[in-house]
Amino acid sequence: EFGDLHGGGLRDVRERGRGQRIFIIVISLCALAGIGLGISLGLTKASVKDIVAPQDLSSTCSPGAVSTKRGYSTCESVCAQAECCRLPESHRKSCAESQADACEVFTTFCAILAFDHDGDGKVEIQEKVTVVAADPEIDVKCQWDRIASVDGYKACRDACKPGNCCLDEIETCRVTNPEMCAGYESCEILHVQQFVSVPP
Repeated sequence: EFGDLHGGGLRDVRERGRGQRIFIIVISLCALAGIGLGISLGLTKASVKDIVAPQDLSSTCSPGAVSTKRGYSTCESVCAQAECCRLPESHRKSCAESQADACEVFTTFCAILAFDHDGDGKVEIQEKVTVVAADPEIDVKCQWDRIASVDGYKACRDACKPGNCCLDEIETCRVTNPEMCAGYESCEILHVQQFVSVPP
């Protein structure tokens, strides 16, 4: 009986020791995984450089400045550093959320670059623009459920681009045929986008 008890005790000790070793191995693996994940996230975060809006950005990208090709090019070069602001937040190099304040400044003043409606490398003050007929599918492309995805948002934005002058608040263009603007009413949704959670 003593032998049986002694043998059973040894088995219990061995099993407890084995269980402890397994527990230690599992904890070690979890710790290693956590360290690896931390390093990965650290590298991803480090890959996004801080962006700083120049104090003279408002004048660099003013309507008067971008009315010349040289001024337009200068504004474009300065705004290029904020490319990460335009990337979806899910993108590893996006800074739209982590540097939201800087992105807001760049977005405000760099938006004027989109007003080169005739593609001549400058923004003419009160540029005359003839608006083409809107995409027949524009009302479908610019529905809320469509622009909730990155691809859907881009499809709506591209469809609305020919009618930008109809909706632009910055007075850099003048529509020569305003009756065509009615076809771009669905594009108002893009102006509301900045207040809701849809792709930037």
